[in-house]
Amino acid sequence: MIKTLSMMFGEVGIIVNWWDVLVTVVFFSVVLLCWYQAMCSYFTQTSKDGQGPSQKQKAWFLSFFISCLSTPLGVYYLSRALSPEWDASEMLDTDAFSRSVLTLFWVYLIVDMAVGYFEYPGEFGLLSGWVHHIFYALFLGYAYMKGYSISFTHTLIMESSSIFLSGGRLFPRLRSDWAFGCLFLLFRVVYHLYLLLKLYSLPAPRGDLWPPVAGVWVLHLYWFRGWMQGMRRRAQQSKTGEASSSMASPCGDSRDPEGEPVKREKSA
Repeated sequence: MIKTLSMMFGEVGIIVNWWDVLVTVVFFSVVLLCWYQAMCSYFTQTSKDGQGPSQKQKAWFLSFFISCLSTPLGVYYLSRALSPEWDASEMLDTDAFSRSVLTLFWVYLIVDMAVGYFEYPGEFGLLSGWVHHIFYALFLGYAYMKGYSISFTHTLIMESSSIFLSGGRLFPRLRSDWAFGCLFLLFRVVYHLYLLLKLYSLPAPRGDLWPPVAGVWVLHLYWFRGWMQGMRRRAQQSKTGEASSSMASPCGDSRDPEGEPVKREKSA
C-alpha cells in the first residue's frame, strides 16, 4: 500500500495508521449523514405543504455545516498567519488536529458527491461539482500523505463567505450578497494570494505546494469576476423593475458559463 501511494504522491511524508484513518472516515461520514438527515427533517416539519426540502435546498445542507464549522477554526489560523513572528514553513508540516480537520473536509467532499448523485443531481454541476470535488479530494490526499495538513487549516477562513452563500439559500435572513462578495474578495483572493506568495518563497522541494494553490487562486478570481457580473446585472434589473429571486452566486448566476447548474464555490 505504501509503495503504491508513493508512486501516486511521491515520497510519503508521514507514516499513516490506516486503521485510525478508516475509523475517522467512518465517524465523520456518520456525522455528516446525520446532519443531512436532521436538516431534511427540519425543513419537512417547517414547510407549509409538508413536502420537505427541494433539491436546491438539499444541495446546501452539507456546505452550510462545513462553512459554519470551518470559519471559527479559520479565525485562529488566520491570526497565526498574520502574526509578524509567523514562519511560513509551518504550512508544510502536520499535526494530529490538522490531519483530523483535513480528513473531515475530505469526507465531506466524498459524501457530498455520493448524496448529491442520488438526492440533488440537478444541482450538482460538472465544473463546480464533480470536477472540483474530485480534484480537491486528490489534492487533500496529496497534502495529507506529504505531511502538509497544516497548510489546509490556514485556508479554513476562506469558508466564511460560504456561510452567507449556503445559509442564504436555506435561511433568507442570512442572505447578504455584499457580505458574501466582500468576504470572498478578502479571503479567497487577497488572503489566498498572501499564502501563495509565502509558499512560493519557500525553497524546493518543500515549496512544491504552490503550483496547485496558484491554480485554485486563478479559479477564485474567475468566480469573483462572475459574482461582480451578477451583481451588475441585478443592479440593472432593479433599475428596470425586474425582480431577481436568486442570490448572487460565485459565477454570477445559477448557471455557469457552460450552462451547468452551479452548486457552490470552495476553498483552496
